[in-house]
Amino acid sequence: MPNLVRLSPESTREAKEGPLFRSVHGVGGQQADVAAARNLLANAGVKGHDGAPLTEAMAFGLAGGVGFLYGVFEYDGTPTMTIVGRNRSMPDSFLEPLFDLAGVEVRISVTSGPAKTRRELDRLLDEEAPAICTVGAGWLD
Repeated sequence: MPNLVRLSPESTREAKEGPLFRSVHGVGGQQADVAAARNLLANAGVKGHDGAPLTEAMAFGLAGGVGFLYGVFEYDGTPTMTIVGRNRSMPDSFLEPLFDLAGVEVRISVTSGPAKTRRELDRLLDEEAPAICTVGAGWLD
């Protein structure tokens, strides 16, 4: 059974010190990559056709929405079957149409290792620039 811990508002770091990033107002979501992109757009002031921030469902649809891929692979150490329920199988390329349709210019920075990535991310956070950081599974231990 999972443990659930609830903090009173007074006990959180944010209540004591203020928000970690003053410019960020929305977090959370159902799908990590789409939610991150949707939250980034909402914090940048991007609005939908109704004048409200995009919903996560609208962001998913603008990114291309539902598709289907069924792949069988025969590589050592790789799962033998993959099922994808999006119109593109790779997360980064899935979000490209969303940013294009939202009229947002995206700068993609691919780094060669964790130290360089950390420096770049720290720089962006110091500038309070919106950023999404993705990590290849090969870097996770």
